[in-house]
Amino acid sequence: MITSPKRTLTWLVAVVAVFALLGTACSDDKSSTSTDNGSTDNTSAAGSDIDYASLSGTLTGSGATFPKPFYEEAITEFMAVGSDLQVTYAGGGSGQGKTDLQDGVVDWAGSDSLIKDEDLSKFQGTVLYFPTVAAPITVSYNLSGVDKLQLTPDTLAKIFQLDITT
Repeated sequence: MITSPKRTLTWLVAVVAVFALLGTACSDDKSSTSTDNGSTDNTSAAGSDIDYASLSGTLTGSGATFPKPFYEEAITEFMAVGSDLQVTYAGGGSGQGKTDLQDGVVDWAGSDSLIKDEDLSKFQGTVLYFPTVAAPITVSYNLSGVDKLQLTPDTLAKIFQLDITT
């Protein structure tokens, strides 16, 4: 996910949202979290002074479709705290997300690639990168007579570095 804040606090709210969502996702008790005083409260993360239920505003995002199911679930869980914060995410692909962010149409974009250095000046504000999901990489092959291929980590690295091309 990449972000270029329209407003001073937009990126901060996004960061808080990501950490809150990760905390919720990692929690054993999905219905509540414990605060330092031992009480049960679903509006703040354990050990924090942030009252998530008091947040308000709108955050919009677009971009990569691979992380969209994660973002949708995270948004649903985050908005369950009852805040007046509206968060939406439309897919459309990494390129669309970058274009929307560059044009100021969205507050954040999901992408599987970085913005080229020469294009950064086209974006408003500072571009921040937050890894949110990871995908496995597979190596496909079509070798006659080979039913099982085992590659060492060194060989795989050389393939991805284009040191081995055939």
